[in-house]
Amino acid sequence: MLKESPFWLQGLTRLRLLANHPLLMDPAYEGGSGKFDEIIMRFETLKSENHKVLIFSSFVKHLHLLANHFDKENWKYAWLSGSTSGTDREKEINKFMQESDVNCFLISLNRGGGVDFFCVVLFFFLRSLVEPCCRDAGTKSFPPDRTRQECNGLPLYLWKP
Repeated sequence: MLKESPFWLQGLTRLRLLANHPLLMDPAYEGGSGKFDEIIMRFETLKSENHKVLIFSSFVKHLHLLANHFDKENWKYAWLSGSTSGTDREKEINKFMQESDVNCFLISLNRGGGVDFFCVVLFFFLRSLVEPCCRDAGTKSFPPDRTRQECNGLPLYLWKP
């Protein structure tokens, strides 16, 4: 049974990639993605209301798809992934927190811990399942099993597409 588990894990990972966006599995794919379109639609609404949004994903490739779309739309965003250096990490955090035209922070789940995002209204977790590791992904006080809580007197929402 143990010998088979890597095949199961590979299969589950492929299904998760496919569920997030078919391009993550097939670079030649030319169609759309309902999940991607929903993320963009929700972000556009929040951006038009000048809200700050965190988008977490365990797949950096998914964040790159979003970043490419943001670049085409000339939307400014901050970026944090495993390839971000310590110095750049602080610059990206400050950019998101201090620049009013930076409404989105694209964050790899394994790099987002230990940061207090007090100005955020909505967290997007781009995963098919939010695992316990997400507790430390944004703020230590944000439990992934609750969809709403108060943050500095404002409602705070978790959206798991």
